[in-house]
Amino acid sequence: MRFFKLFLLFLPSFAWAQSNLESKVKKVNIYPQGAQVFREVVTDLKKGDNPFVLPGISNEISIESIQINLSDNDLNISDLSFQTSFLRNPEIQKRNTAIKTEINTIIEEKSQLKIDLTVLEREEKLLLSNQKVGGTYSGMKPEDLKNTVDFFKSRMQEILEKKNQISQKLETFDDRIRDLNKELNKLMIEQSNRLSEILFTIYSENDLEDKKIEISYFTPNAGWSPTYDIKANDFNLPIQLLYKAEVYQYTGENWNDVNLTFNNLMPNAKANLPEIKPWVWGIPNDYSKPNDELNYSTSNRQISGFVVEESSNEPIRGVSIILKETTLGTTTDENGYYSITIPPDRQNLNNFISYSFVGFTPLTLNAKEIPTTIKLNEDTNALEEVVVMGYAKMHKKSMPTSNIKRDRSSALSVRQELKKLIIEEEAPTSLQFTLANKTTLESSGKTRSIDLKELQIPAYFEHVAVPKIEQSVFVNASITDWESLNLMPGKASIYSEGTFLGVIDLELPTSDTLNISLGKDPGVFVSRKLLKSSAKNKILGNDIEESFQFEILVRNTKSTAIDLKVIDQFPLSRNKEVEVFDKEAKGATINDTSGTVNWKTTVPPNTNKTFNLGYHVKYPKDGYITE
Repeated sequence: MRFFKLFLLFLPSFAWAQSNLESKVKKVNIYPQGAQVFREVVTDLKKGDNPFVLPGISNEISIESIQINLSDNDLNISDLSFQTSFLRNPEIQKRNTAIKTEINTIIEEKSQLKIDLTVLEREEKLLLSNQKVGGTYSGMKPEDLKNTVDFFKSRMQEILEKKNQISQKLETFDDRIRDLNKELNKLMIEQSNRLSEILFTIYSENDLEDKKIEISYFTPNAGWSPTYDIKANDFNLPIQLLYKAEVYQYTGENWNDVNLTFNNLMPNAKANLPEIKPWVWGIPNDYSKPNDELNYSTSNRQISGFVVEESSNEPIRGVSIILKETTLGTTTDENGYYSITIPPDRQNLNNFISYSFVGFTPLTLNAKEIPTTIKLNEDTNALEEVVVMGYAKMHKKSMPTSNIKRDRSSALSVRQELKKLIIEEEAPTSLQFTLANKTTLESSGKTRSIDLKELQIPAYFEHVAVPKIEQSVFVNASITDWESLNLMPGKASIYSEGTFLGVIDLELPTSDTLNISLGKDPGVFVSRKLLKSSAKNKILGNDIEESFQFEILVRNTKSTAIDLKVIDQFPLSRNKEVEVFDKEAKGATINDTSGTVNWKTTVPPNTNKTFNLGYHVKYPKDGYITE
């Protein structure tokens, strides 16, 4: 396996005199895709220029988004830049160098042993080619012949013993190289945590102590989406709605004990106002463009399996497994097992996963084609290069302005909050929820569910049946004044009487009533059957007249009455040759434009209710109608 060397790029001389600042992530604003990270440092300032370097920054950030906020207007910032480096640990580098030195020493000793082994093999071959005592040795005296045989036996025994000793030493050296490679691989995994640094200079008119500095930046490798748990235990009681956030991040740095805020703003969405352009008839007038909205699942896609050695089928511990183009990675355990998560925002991409271990040939596979068992081939002849720490190219940027936010003034006056773990705020173009307590979010790419608030909401429950499409009865909950709930479109899990019924897409309407389907009610049955259908030719002309009669039966087996809505339809005529007449739907509301038929009634407990639908259709012989 080979490692690429990183060559040191020399920085301007002032960079070497910069002071390192220790910072901590204090808060994070997380968006549907991406997050704004806020770090805080406290330092002293001397009069004049104060050059600083802020290490330990995730490499996965948007350079243009870096902001430095100061509480003192008399301070000025200049020379703001960003550079990529590697986490430098002197102890790791020291051990890394020692391992390389020992490997080189072993290689030199192996080379000498191989030379000695070659000489012995050639001497052995020479002895074997002269082992026959006939011919040349036919005139030898018996004592001379005995001496020759004894010499041959003694020398051959010495050669074989030395060959065996050399082979054992070579095997021992190979085992030692394997052990060193395993240790080197572990060190390389620790070294591979790529981090970055922000460099800047603060000019101060005076000496100042304990000045607080806030540094913020945007990272694309994070996101959240709203989800809900909706519970309806009794149709005479309000529903319970648990508002949750499905959140993930794989920025390369853990967010430990931070203030976390969820915001529905799309930071990278196009902000340009659409513009109407002149349209000449006959020329395409297409304004359609690719949808900028997010389209990903909040579920995790786990890839797991085992990594073994090709020759022995033995598990390999400590294999480095990396999701390419990200900082996400893991290692195998003592059984060779691993598990890695594909983040939600990458599940629709063509992902590749690399498997590497010092002393073995690396392997990269498409995430869609990964077998359960990965086999790596040993490559003991490949020496690993020690990584040289260095700096990447610096990037300069200008200082952007910060956002201004205001508190939300409206309140949920008609509803009861069972649990509220957030502070709700409204910005000019967004809505945000800040967790009341600090939280920790690891850089794993795994989706984590966080409760935001739980509400008890009055709702009107109605049973709805559309028997023409499906002969089941659904329960619908209608919520008025839903805008004050600060809901967003998302997935909702439905529960009734403690039983999980399924998942629906919670879509927000343009009206003031939000309808939520709570799934099927097994205690109410519905059927629709054709009672009569007849067709006859008119005596004069080429028309056919056909009549239909349907019966819809609803049976309420529950111990309580239900409010019921039954939906059906009449066919519509789109031309004058087709006529629909004698429409019958007693007690129903008919929409002549859409043809929909709605019955609304109350069905007492353990009672049947019947609805009748009938109509006539006249149409040309060469045309037809289907039900």
